[in-house]
Amino acid sequence: MTELQEEKRRGYLHEDYRLFRLRDRIPPEVEYHYHDFHKLMFLYSGDVKYVVEGRECAMEPGDFVTVPRGALHRPVVGQGGEYDRCILYLSPEFLRRESTAECDLELCFSEQFLQSGHVLRPAENEAGKIAAILKNAQQAAFDADGYGSALLCRTILMQLLICLARAGREKKLLSPGTEPRNEKNAELLRYIGENLAEDLSVEALSRRFFISRYHLMHRFRQENGVTLHAYILAKRLMLAQDLIASGTPATEACFACGCRDYSAFARAYKKQFGVSPRGKLSGGMEGIRQE
Repeated sequence: MTELQEEKRRGYLHEDYRLFRLRDRIPPEVEYHYHDFHKLMFLYSGDVKYVVEGRECAMEPGDFVTVPRGALHRPVVGQGGEYDRCILYLSPEFLRRESTAECDLELCFSEQFLQSGHVLRPAENEAGKIAAILKNAQQAAFDADGYGSALLCRTILMQLLICLARAGREKKLLSPGTEPRNEKNAELLRYIGENLAEDLSVEALSRRFFISRYHLMHRFRQENGVTLHAYILAKRLMLAQDLIASGTPATEACFACGCRDYSAFARAYKKQFGVSPRGKLSGGMEGIRQE
């Protein structure tokens, strides 16, 4: 496995979703990491700045942070009291399966939706509504023995995503200003994400960003906690998985995501997802406490 796969991927999601609440009185130290699934985090209390793909934003209680699958992120938690948050993991396959032609449940994780930033602050008239839906979802999730609790929780979570998407489209979600921790790094991350099918070799990137190969690789790891190669490979594999899930043949997906050697692609894909590009992900459940 690559370094990013071994050390930086956090959490596992083999079910459709997982909803849980975490409280810490001692601020946790969390390194940059990513998930193979989408993540929403709702902040109840805490002095927190959230960094997603090189851009940082200070959060307030009542804010959401929206983290698409594959996005490098980490919270930076201060010493100001208890850090209390609700975290929702969501399977992309689940959201696509439940979406309709007029309602895309993945909208909240799309580039179009997140153009202004990953931290979302509901307008005053929306905050109470969204908080109430989230509370109902938690009650349904924690009442595992109640009649129809699983179906009820799924329904409420879809209601939450629709409510957030509507609020965003109606300009009822504010996006507090974000600041790049390093402007060059944020620009590089953005360029990679938008050009996965192109030549992203160290040589090509060093020419484009006017920086030596050594300094490019050194600074990337210093800023993001992972190697440049591992980051690009993980991004490409997740793009390939999305293409395959939408019906693209595995060989075509390999080249569409920027990989040039199918054999190497297939080996990396199997290491990343535990199944060959022509296989099917297995079910099951494995839960660990992760940010």
